[in-house]
Amino acid sequence: MKDYVSGLYNHRSFQNTLTKLVEKDKEFTLVKLNIDHFKQLNDTYGYEMGDRVLAILGSTLDFWIEPREGYTFRYNGDEFTIILFGQKRSKIEQNIERWNNYFAEHVQMIDDLSDEYVTLSYGIASLKESDDRDELLRRVDRCLHQAKASGRNRAVFDETFKQAIKS
Repeated sequence: MKDYVSGLYNHRSFQNTLTKLVEKDKEFTLVKLNIDHFKQLNDTYGYEMGDRVLAILGSTLDFWIEPREGYTFRYNGDEFTIILFGQKRSKIEQNIERWNNYFAEHVQMIDDLSDEYVTLSYGIASLKESDDRDELLRRVDRCLHQAKASGRNRAVFDETFKQAIKS
């Protein structure tokens, strides 16, 4: 159930949780994020260092997201997902800023990475009544790809998020 590197719930746990929430029509927001230029970091500093960065991201999300607010998962590789309950866009934006600052501060505590600024990109979408789990995943993936394509180190909210959850 838990990923050994990040300490978060694993991909299988995410899929099971997502399926149950969609079937129950529970209102939630899905956040998908990954580490910008992670392959380059692995190639430059090695996989052990990459695992340390993944562990820092896992501990960041675990520290900042209370179980009553949502669930955190390592999706695969350097991709993570978060299921958040009852949060408005403004609250999510504030949280992302906190997560980014905490993550960057802790990465820079690693001697070899003290001069690196490792950033995160996010895609965010909320569940619509007409969604099945696959459509929600497609929408959040499009947002994450848009964040990457538009320069990285940013969050892109899906248009349906704005409709489903008022800021």
